[in-house]
Amino acid sequence: MLIVCFATLQKVVYSWLLKDNISMKKILLALFTVALAAPMLQAQEGIHFGFHGQMNSIWVINQNNYEYSQMDYEYKYGILGGANFGYNWDENFGLQVEFNYAQMGQDYSDIIKDFGPVQDPTKPDLKEKVLTYRYVDLTYLQVPVLFKYMEGDSKSAVKYQMAGGLQFGLLMNADQYYTADLDDSDPDNQRPVEDAGYEAPTSGVPDFKGEPKTSGTDFFTPFDIGAAVGVGADIYVNDNLYFTPQFRGYIGFFDINSKATRELRPAQGENRYRASHNAYVGFSLGINFMFPDAKIGSGGDDNY
Repeated sequence: MLIVCFATLQKVVYSWLLKDNISMKKILLALFTVALAAPMLQAQEGIHFGFHGQMNSIWVINQNNYEYSQMDYEYKYGILGGANFGYNWDENFGLQVEFNYAQMGQDYSDIIKDFGPVQDPTKPDLKEKVLTYRYVDLTYLQVPVLFKYMEGDSKSAVKYQMAGGLQFGLLMNADQYYTADLDDSDPDNQRPVEDAGYEAPTSGVPDFKGEPKTSGTDFFTPFDIGAAVGVGADIYVNDNLYFTPQFRGYIGFFDINSKATRELRPAQGENRYRASHNAYVGFSLGINFMFPDAKIGSGGDDNY
């Protein structure tokens, strides 16, 4: 039944690709032909390593705005790239460890009064609401340890797979800054809030006030741990080379805010503190090299 479905799919795609003479369709036709005509493969067990790149929609779930007003979330994207090493102990199960550089963080925007001009000099707390942006940029070294399940037998050219496990993160760099329409003249006229004498976000954290220089990493915990999952496929070109397209997701278990910034209540809005968590969803594409004769603990001539 599966063979009949693939044959039908091949005919449909061929008929679409051959309708007219377009270069892009020729390229797609060649790639499609290679995929369907991949040789029958031998055992897909052994040691493998590879490289991958990933584009993510990144989030900090539950913001901590340091006693400033809560703001609406903006879409933010970040890249991830790295290397992976793994071992398949049979054709369906394996373990993979990765070392990744990952951009994380969150952007926010809203019309708030925190950095607007004062309406009346005699009432300094009465400010105009102006369009304000907040940018949080985090960089991590992430190390996922993933168990893999691969669907298909040893001769399958395409093996669908699921992966899941723990991901450990080490914060490498952190930066955040605010911009606002300080004069309430034009929402597009965004300037750093320092131009109006504010020291955001430092001025919103009592423990940091008066400090000569507060690093961006002081606002966040140095480590992050969470669950990573992926769903995709291993597409084999031959016994030693395969590509891995995959959808990935991650959610952190613990609060990424440093101790000094916790329990701060926003200036307005929800009047309680909630822990912040890293998260992302994205698409990954990797190239991998398989060494089916390299076995762990097999002894004899099977070892290199």
